[in-house]
Amino acid sequence: MAILCSDIVNRLNAMLDAESSDRYLWVQDFKPSISGAIDFAVTLFNSIFGQNKLSEEVLKDLIRTRVYQASKYSRITFNGGSTNDLLWSTLGVHVNITVTPNTIIPLGELEDSILIPNVTFLEAEESCKRLTIEEWSFNSKNPFKKGNSIITSINLKRYAYLNFSDYRGSTLITSPNELTIRPSVANEFVALTYLKAPTYPVNITDSIEFPQTMTDFIVAKSLDIISTKQGDQTNLYTIEQRDINKLVTLFS
Repeated sequence: MAILCSDIVNRLNAMLDAESSDRYLWVQDFKPSISGAIDFAVTLFNSIFGQNKLSEEVLKDLIRTRVYQASKYSRITFNGGSTNDLLWSTLGVHVNITVTPNTIIPLGELEDSILIPNVTFLEAEESCKRLTIEEWSFNSKNPFKKGNSIITSINLKRYAYLNFSDYRGSTLITSPNELTIRPSVANEFVALTYLKAPTYPVNITDSIEFPQTMTDFIVAKSLDIISTKQGDQTNLYTIEQRDINKLVTLFS
């Protein structure tokens, strides 16, 4: 379950000895401090994921899977859809997928991929392996590596993807960042599983899209931000090992 902003504000007021006063206000004080705490948590999670100390699954409320029709270049561009999701991290790319309803027919050749909003992903026959830029070029002619362009048999193909990059060298391509899949899945349906960036709260009635086990962490960081007078380096967040250990402990 998410964290209620009203709970954070109530606890901050108590810690600041500001109950039933207008000393601290939502727009001027609490909202920016909570948003800053969210930014800090995101940066901290990135450090933890980079050290393989924690799985993205702890943020299951932020995980989404959406279906796309790939472009004729076997690429997809992230689209937040009606919820205007912002991409935090790519978790998986799936090909040879099954969707429902299964009556939706792919469009013709596309210069840019499109989000298919009216279908639900069910399963995939294969997920793609993420490759680095160096691996992407090297593996192209290696039949023993996923993502090679040598093996063409449907039953033997093994897929890989190269993360988002701006390829626009032609006015025909309008998408700023595209993820590439190989072997080609041109004009086919594929699924993207991703971690969405948490949304900043707008109103005190909003929720923070982190697990409730992080409540104390968000309160502590919000208090740190809101109670620090502006001055040299007070707006710079320093990630220390104790911060990483604290967050890892929450989910261990």
